Amino acid sequence: MGCYEENVRDELRRRLRADPALRALRDGIARREPVLVVSGVHASGAKAFLLAALRWVLRSLGEDARPLVFVGMEEDLHALGEEVRLFLSLLDADTPSATALLPAFDVSPFEGLSPHPAVLQQRARALTALAQGEAAIVLVDAKALLTRTLAPADLRSLDLRLAPGEALAPETLVSTLLTAGYVCEDPVREPGQFSWRGGILDVYSPSESAPVRIEFCGDEIASLR
Repeated sequence: MGCYEENVRDELRRRLRADPALRALRDGIARREPVLVVSGVHASGAKAFLLAALRWVLRSLGEDARPLVFVGMEEDLHALGEEVRLFLSLLDADTPSATALLPAFDVSPFEGLSPHPAVLQQRARALTALAQGEAAIVLVDAKALLTRTLAPADLRSLDLRLAPGEALAPETLVSTLLTAGYVCEDPVREPGQFSWRGGILDVYSPSESAPVRIEFCGDEIASLR
């Protein structure tokens, strides 16, 4: 990080510390007040900045809490998420910039249709980040609150980290993928799909931007690419 960026960050923090409203918010959090009200914030950019500042305040108090924000249906979940990421990076380089976005399903459960793969991918990423405690801030579409999800412990049990040289039978991995809800498709095109051909397993995890090819040598992972 250059000197200019450091100066901007220092000045931004100085102004936040001097702001009476933010000081009152910080004091309320420090006193563990059950309800804190912030009003007069309307523009999406202002909301995003306030959320990033709230996360920074929590970290300055030694709190590891991550704000969970309910986003109204009239707001753009993804646009707000991008703005929050920007302000997080400006305020605190040490704060994880990951902002988890939990959208609602784009189809009704009574329509008999499958949600768009991109929606399923975004939900899987957000729920995993929630279960693992990896996101700095979680933005939730208000309609998503109506949908039941897996318990955090169940989500964590489905988290699988692989590495070359690891002893793992391909049959075991396929069984795990099926349990997690993956679908066998050849070729693999969408998140949540996998294909198995001999010692080669192609898996499209929701956490990745493209499928990963896993090559086995017997019951050992030979390579990931």
